[in-house]
Amino acid sequence: MLASTSAARRLAWPAALLLVLLVASSLLRGLQPELAGAIGPEQVRLLDRIATASLWLALAWLLVRLLDVLVWSRRARHLPRLLTDLFAALILLTVALVIAARLFEVPLAGILTTSGVAVAVLGFALRDMLASLFAGIALNLERPYRIGDWLEVQPDTVGRVEEVGWLTTRLVTQDGIGLVVPNAQLATRAFRNFDQPMGPWRDHLTVTLGYEVSPARAERILLAAAATVAAIRIEAHRPDARITACGEHGVVWDLRYWVPSYAARVDLRHQLHAAVLHHLYKAGIGPAHQRLDLFHAPMPQRMVEHRTEPDLLLARSDLFGSLPPAELKELAHKARRVRVPAGRPAVRQGEPGSSMFVVLEGVLDVSIEPES
Repeated sequence: MLASTSAARRLAWPAALLLVLLVASSLLRGLQPELAGAIGPEQVRLLDRIATASLWLALAWLLVRLLDVLVWSRRARHLPRLLTDLFAALILLTVALVIAARLFEVPLAGILTTSGVAVAVLGFALRDMLASLFAGIALNLERPYRIGDWLEVQPDTVGRVEEVGWLTTRLVTQDGIGLVVPNAQLATRAFRNFDQPMGPWRDHLTVTLGYEVSPARAERILLAAAATVAAIRIEAHRPDARITACGEHGVVWDLRYWVPSYAARVDLRHQLHAAVLHHLYKAGIGPAHQRLDLFHAPMPQRMVEHRTEPDLLLARSDLFGSLPPAELKELAHKARRVRVPAGRPAVRQGEPGSSMFVVLEGVLDVSIEPES
């Protein structure tokens, strides 16, 4: 209902103007004998040409509005405003040249020659503006981005394309801040488009762990944390963890995962950071931090804050966390570590059991078969 009302309003002004000009032209032709005697035949012919030219221009304006309402606005993906404006300008310019040649008998060769000189002078004076204008035309023809795409125009400056104008492209950041970028800049500098080609793209999260954490253990913990974030479990795009550096603060890990869209990136990074910290905490591991160690004797075996004792690990579980320290130590004395490889069941449904498992590292899947 609102769309039809807006379309009617857009067509009302050119239609009303065309109707008024038709009535005025009819009256003028009906009063030609009286006007010729009053102001002269030449003036009457001039008025008739002006009225006819106005009719053609009003008809061209109505045609432009009809294209906007019936063609451009009904496309699945709206055309950039620059292309529709160029098409409208081409229609109006064509009608103006026909009026000049047919009604006022102005030679087109003279018009083109004069306009060529004027364009050369204006082009030199407005070369920067014209560079952005032609860059906008090239971008609309090339279409490296569309309305709604997320672009990174500068490092850490990303916005969603809202409008492609004659001279600039307007974007809006995730913070709701408007960003205006000259078309010449986008045409001459590299930028990143997070929406082309369509589909998920890979992001990464950097975690630094101490040298005392073995690579196999670190990879297992990071992948287990990624497995708890449902949004990044994309078919055929599994997360992975790779060592990128061995620095003075520890081993730098790069947890790579796939993001369905840029709009979801911030929330997914938050969830993944929280999951990694939670799994490191449960395993008794803390992220490496900057420190300086001075030893006057052989370096002892290093642990992460000596937080891997069984009683402390049991205290971090939801089930045994409320037990007193003495009972935790007694329980930890009787406990033993069990490592279950990936894919092998820890317990089976229906089998007798005499022990309880507390997951320190990794993720377990539980499947229950219905009783027959």
